[in-house]
Amino acid sequence: MLDESQTGSARIGLIRFNFWTIPINAPFGRAVDEMRDADGIIIDLRGNPGGIGGLAPGLAGHFLSEPLSLGTMRTRDNRAEFRANPRRVTADGRLVEPYAGPLAILVDATTGSTSELFAAGMQGLGRARVFGQRSAGAALPSLVDRLPNGDSLLHATADFTGPDGTPIEGRGVIPDEPTPLRRQDLLAGVDAALDAGVAWIISQGEASSAQQR
Repeated sequence: MLDESQTGSARIGLIRFNFWTIPINAPFGRAVDEMRDADGIIIDLRGNPGGIGGLAPGLAGHFLSEPLSLGTMRTRDNRAEFRANPRRVTADGRLVEPYAGPLAILVDATTGSTSELFAAGMQGLGRARVFGQRSAGAALPSLVDRLPNGDSLLHATADFTGPDGTPIEGRGVIPDEPTPLRRQDLLAGVDAALDAGVAWIISQGEASSAQQR
C-alpha cells in the first residue's frame, strides 16, 4: 500500500513488476488479495518490456468479472482472442469476486509488448485509466532468423489489435492523462504519473461519496 503521506486518508495499493514471466502470477494474486479493501489500485508498468503474452488474460481476471477480450492476435493462419479469465477463488481456496474498485495503470516509453497488450486492453474496455507517457509501440511477437551472410533478421510473426480494433504496434498506448517526463520533477523526486493516478483514485472516492449523500 502507498504511504498515507501520498494518499491522505485513502488506501491505495501499488503493484510493480519488471517482466511478464510465470513466477509473477502467484505474488500478483497475493498482492491483489491483500488489497481487496483498498480505495483503488495502481499497476506500474513503466520500464516493463513485456514477456509471456498468455499471462495477460489471467492477471486481467483479477479486475474483470466477465471473460471480456483484451484484444486479438492474428497470424496468417490463426486468430486468438485474449479473453480475461475472471479470478473467483484465491490460492488458499476462498471464494472472492474480482476487484471492482478504481484501477490506474502507469506506462512510459519503455513499456512494451505484453505490458502494452494489458494496458491497451484494460483501457479499451474502460476498466482502467492510463497515466504517464506514450508506450513503446512494440507489441508484436517476433522471431530471429539467421541469414546466409551471418546477419540476423528480426521479424514479426503476428498482428495484435485492442478490443476496439486499434493497433498498438507503432502507435503505442496513449495515456488518458499524459504526464510529461520533466527534468525539474526528476530533480525534485516528484513522480508526476504516480501522483496523477493517486489524485484520480481519490477523486473517484469523493465522487462516490457525493452520490451516496
